[in-house]
Amino acid sequence: SNQIAQKSKFVDIAVSDFGVYALLDKTKGRVFIYDFEGDLLNIFGSSGDLKGNVKNPTGIAWLGKKLLISDRDLGVCYLYEPTEFGETVLNAAEQYYKGNWNNAGKLFDETVKLNANYDVGYTGVGRNYLMQDQYEKAMYYLKLGNSKSYYSKAYNGYRSLAIQKYIGWFAALFLLITFTLFYSEYKYNKKNG
Repeated sequence: SNQIAQKSKFVDIAVSDFGVYALLDKTKGRVFIYDFEGDLLNIFGSSGDLKGNVKNPTGIAWLGKKLLISDRDLGVCYLYEPTEFGETVLNAAEQYYKGNWNNAGKLFDETVKLNANYDVGYTGVGRNYLMQDQYEKAMYYLKLGNSKSYYSKAYNGYRSLAIQKYIGWFAALFLLITFTLFYSEYKYNKKNG
């Protein structure tokens, strides 16, 4: 029925040299873009008769940060250039892939400014703070990004820092209590001995 007709049917995949991969969905003529960790970065495109829409997409390939999509029915190849937002997302993913956390964090910050509802952007900013052991800031952004796994890493880091910070005080307090108990026991035994 209609529900079955709407299911995505992936016909091709293209992987960039920085681990971002694009999946071509034949059913709706859409492209799903994921980073090397499997986070969905972006979705674009549609099928139909409008200018720029694909009819029967069959292949996809990266050309730098642009995507080539071939269409069997129309016998053409479309070249899709990323929007400012799309390009910022790709640049951020590339910097993250290369281990440049700081650059990635700044670029993900830009994506959030361009799209305030962009979860991956908040996660990217949060991950950068996490790499720098700034756990409280990391927790704030990772919560906004709905990233449970990275949030729990940040929380664990924050908790262990808090324990380290106060362990000296706990030890001193423990010694004081122990000493007081022993001393009162000693005085009691001496008095009644």
